[in-house]
Amino acid sequence: DVLLVGGSTRIVAVREMLREVFGKAPNHSVNPDKAVSQGAALQASNISGELSAGGGGDLLLIDVNPLALGIETKGDVFSEIIAAQQKIPVERKQVFTTTIDNQTSVEVKVLQGGRPTATDNNHVATFSLENIPMAKAGKPQIEVVFDIDVNGTLSVTAKDLGTGNAQKIIVQSSKYKKDESEIAKMRQKIDDHKEVDAETRLINKAKEEISRFVIEGKRLIDEQGEKISSTLQEELTAVIGKAERAVASNDMGQIQEARDNLEKKIHEVGEQLTSSSSSSSSDSAKSSESSDNSDSSKK
Repeated sequence: DVLLVGGSTRIVAVREMLREVFGKAPNHSVNPDKAVSQGAALQASNISGELSAGGGGDLLLIDVNPLALGIETKGDVFSEIIAAQQKIPVERKQVFTTTIDNQTSVEVKVLQGGRPTATDNNHVATFSLENIPMAKAGKPQIEVVFDIDVNGTLSVTAKDLGTGNAQKIIVQSSKYKKDESEIAKMRQKIDDHKEVDAETRLINKAKEEISRFVIEGKRLIDEQGEKISSTLQEELTAVIGKAERAVASNDMGQIQEARDNLEKKIHEVGEQLTSSSSSSSSDSAKSSESSDNSDSSKK
């Protein structure tokens, strides 16, 4: 971009001349007078030694990511991957999974902002990762990588760790880096909703925990159902249903209670499975011993 700085750049003829010379409209998003005054003040402070005396040393400009970047996950949740004010270049990654059985694709919605509810953030881009092998919910491991290079270009990659299948999207800095006024507005929204958002984050974390227990409970029924008593299996199914309804309620009290009950029931199932396994091993050992005794008697 041709960035305009200084009061003379307000002159229409100057802007038209620059457009003709460079073949593109000049960028006048920066306050030309403020830029000059701030630069002069910093330079004077540096030359006079005031900046050094204050521990600042020579000026070093570092480009940072102004707002948090992440993706939308189940339940309209913003899952942050790169935090705000991270020095560029930067790379961060997280592993996610599927939320329904036999899911063969995932849609990756890239968001910018920092508020816990996905729809309260700016949409940057959307792409899909296809051809995920069919499996139970929670089994596939999808790694999402956010990378911002020295030029501010953002690349987002989604990779199925099981197959190595990957999809990538590249976003130029001009597409997601907002001007100062838009960044200021978003930061103001974040500040204005700080208390509400803090509560929302707690609820989202509780939902994430209970969702993991729901997946584990369903896995036990599917994979170990024959070894679980019918009574305990019915109880576990009922507790899972209550947990799923609690998640939909958005009530922290209900979510916490349902989470504790589900964790307790899964623990009971685990104890029964361990007991059954120990009992089977003991019976097998006794049978072997009896067989050995019988052979000895025959001898």
